[in-house]
Amino acid sequence: MKKRLLVLAMIFLAYNSYGQQSKADSIAKDEDAGRLASYLWHIMEGIQNKRDGKHKEAFVSFDSAISIDPTYPEVYYHIGKLFFETGNNLKSVENLSRAIDLGRKDFKVFILRGMVKYNLGDYRGSDLDYLKAFEVANAKSTFYQVNEGEKDITDDESFSDLFLKMGMNKTQLKYYTLAIGDFTKALSYNEKNQKALFYRGVSKIVIKDISGGCLDLSKAG
Repeated sequence: MKKRLLVLAMIFLAYNSYGQQSKADSIAKDEDAGRLASYLWHIMEGIQNKRDGKHKEAFVSFDSAISIDPTYPEVYYHIGKLFFETGNNLKSVENLSRAIDLGRKDFKVFILRGMVKYNLGDYRGSDLDYLKAFEVANAKSTFYQVNEGEKDITDDESFSDLFLKMGMNKTQLKYYTLAIGDFTKALSYNEKNQKALFYRGVSKIVIKDISGGCLDLSKAG
């Protein structure tokens, strides 16, 4: 177990060197390399505990990382994600916002915070986060790799799902014409997105485009 965590910590450090090197360097200069290694160890230990379903232990590991350095954004992302997975949306959005404020501004963190805000009924805030995720991915100004076995590079399927989510926000706000635009955009990235077809069909029917709506619904199956 310890050897595995050490390997993960080393991989984690290598993957996060881009965009975070100045922070890692400042920690090493202020204290020592052992302090940084300890910080990374606690984060990877927390990730492993989360994978194993040991949520309480994961929180303890993440808190230990914060006690070493409360200004590094990565740990707050993982805490926010864990709160999301355990149903505490308020704590989740709080920690994800903290991660963003401290400098983590990548596709995944904005997507996750958008999902949490949707759960909280903050549809406008959710839509803004999804839009920010799209802008960040298109600008390719940030790249954040996390060794969690997740997809790390955005692709057409990811963008299709993103615009589906944006469309769902618009339907909650009753902006059906705008929602249709988002669902259409989702289908431009993935024409097999059945949910986008279905909800575009429903939205068309709401605005009295009965024939167009029924066509979409028939294609959605």
